[in-house]
Amino acid sequence: MGKVKRKDLGNNSQNKKRKFLSFAQKKELCEKHRDQNLNGIQLAKEYGISDSTVSDILKKSEHWLSIDTTLPSANNFREKISNYPQIEEAVSIWVDQQISRNLILSGPIIREKAKEFATLFDINDFSASGGWLKNFKCRNNLHTFKISGEAGSAPINEISQMRAELQEILAEYELRNIWNCDETALFWRLEPCKTIAHSPVLGKKRPKERVSILATCNASGNEKLPLLFIHKYKTPRVLKGIEKKSLPVWYYWNSKAWMQRSIFMHFLERLNSKMVRERRHIILLMDNAKCHGCENISSLSNVKVHFLPPNTTSHLQPLDQGIIYSLKAQYRKLLCQNRIQAYEFYEEDDPIPPPIDVLDSINLIAEAWEKVTKKTIIDSWAKAGILPDNNSDISDDEFNNNTDEEEDNIEELQLLINELPITDPLSIEEYINIDDELIAEEELSLEEIVNIVKGQAAVDDDEAEEIENISTSDALNSIEKLIKYVQQNNLGINNLDMQSLLNLKKKIISDKRKRKRQSRLDDFF
Repeated sequence: MGKVKRKDLGNNSQNKKRKFLSFAQKKELCEKHRDQNLNGIQLAKEYGISDSTVSDILKKSEHWLSIDTTLPSANNFREKISNYPQIEEAVSIWVDQQISRNLILSGPIIREKAKEFATLFDINDFSASGGWLKNFKCRNNLHTFKISGEAGSAPINEISQMRAELQEILAEYELRNIWNCDETALFWRLEPCKTIAHSPVLGKKRPKERVSILATCNASGNEKLPLLFIHKYKTPRVLKGIEKKSLPVWYYWNSKAWMQRSIFMHFLERLNSKMVRERRHIILLMDNAKCHGCENISSLSNVKVHFLPPNTTSHLQPLDQGIIYSLKAQYRKLLCQNRIQAYEFYEEDDPIPPPIDVLDSINLIAEAWEKVTKKTIIDSWAKAGILPDNNSDISDDEFNNNTDEEEDNIEELQLLINELPITDPLSIEEYINIDDELIAEEELSLEEIVNIVKGQAAVDDDEAEEIENISTSDALNSIEKLIKYVQQNNLGINNLDMQSLLNLKKKIISDKRKRKRQSRLDDFF
């Protein structure tokens, strides 16, 4: 019997070695890891492959999740290895940039760009043949280069008719079931200054760390989904040890901090699940950006996606009529308040306090979204003029972008900027809208792309900084000092707040004892 078992084990081992997954199966595996939190051992058992193979697949999860399973190539088992991987990676980055700018690409354009990269890499035997282009498109899941984005403008005389058509479509839904979503860039560390007062390095560049934000709300103004926050890193140092589900945003990541189809499809699935639980059927309005062109988008059971006519979002998309503007104004206010406090705290020892980190930004943008009022949302939907009760002949000029509420926000922001120790400040409008203004400037040059491929790109500050590991003793000492400070100064702290500090101290001591007992048990066994 023992020999039979050994033989069976040997056969199982051989079968595992021979097992290959198609591109579609690899995408499915990555989705199960992401959505169902299945670990490597569970996935290896389910798919009949080794743990190391699962690990290799998950390392490229961003690539596999972007696979379009409707294409014939999704049934392939092996990727053709490029003979010029540096050129291919550089061209892939460049193509992604052009897609994000809604430019139209063609085969000849890509081949010429590939030749330019070959020159920069000092590769002389590359010809950018038609065969290379075909394989490049297959390897990078590119089956079309024509982008139906928002570049250009729609004829003004057609806007009224488009509004009427949308009103007819939306007439079937209650206001609470009419939703809109839209992305925006956010330079999350950017302060409203070009130079910093008293800085030893005048004229230093404004920090441009960029994330992408997706905002989603309904027409009644009563519901806002958590913001979708796309960063460059899966786990920045400040997020290590923090469960991402506990964050006040839906956190995603990819190497460019851009929206991509796999992320957007997962967002749609989460929204659909919410509506299934609530037994609701909604319509979701959005622009026709390429990243919104997800496969199986029509298979959503409780969310009907409706694309706005091309080049009309500045007229018809509610989020573009003041909601995103309000979100950014609120964020800039909170950021300025944070910086004012930081300058006051550090002014004695160091005139330039450390910048905020990405966790600070997550908390600030979530708070800013909470501060976007129901009135702002309702006014923005009204300005779009697409709801059934609106007059289809409404003019954009009939609504004032700066309501009294918005004017108050702008005035408050100006007062905050005036409190900061800065010279040469940005104007209010420039500061609020600067993310849009600088997107084109953020495009990587060919030389920068080559440096990235060669591994010579600068390390992001947020990843490079070492985060201090605070010991239990340090934490307890800090709380004790804080309690003494409160007791010695008449700060008007009530008994409930003081009790919260004492409870926090007790909790830390209790947690320390539990970990100490567990350590002794581990040592015993």
